[in-house]
Amino acid sequence: MLRRRVLTTISIAVAGIALGLGATAASSSSVSAYKLPAAGAWTVQDRFEYTAGGRMTVSRDAKRISGLQVTVGARNATSCGSTEAVRLRGSLPIRRLGTSKRPAVGFFSTKTRLIQQRSATFIVNGRAQSGRALVLFDRTGRAALTASVKVGDCNLTFALRKRR
Repeated sequence: MLRRRVLTTISIAVAGIALGLGATAASSSSVSAYKLPAAGAWTVQDRFEYTAGGRMTVSRDAKRISGLQVTVGARNATSCGSTEAVRLRGSLPIRRLGTSKRPAVGFFSTKTRLIQQRSATFIVNGRAQSGRALVLFDRTGRAALTASVKVGDCNLTFALRKRR
């Protein structure tokens, strides 16, 4: 985080005598070490057979994700039942959250001081279902090592990387 020093001068006239007082104030400029995620196509990385691939798209201005689709892996077959794939309906905003101003899809909980999953609608087996989604982008803006989707009892945790 960069800090700027601002010099403020206050002039006070007391009984015809001018007093000049200088004061320094440190203002924190919120510059984040995290880059915005790269625009374009992203790939879901297989994680210990919990997911079997998928994709996502980040908008040109890096403000929204869309087209998130995750295929259920062999290890999640029992908890996800007959669900084969989970697809995001619509798009979700990317915001800079937390004290580090990290780009993420989620919301910052002031109670727990953590970035939490946000509500979303997913298409599961051709039907719309409500669920929750979370994507935390890394410093380079080309990967997201923490991403999760929860729809009913089906909880998918995965990583994303930018396609070349």
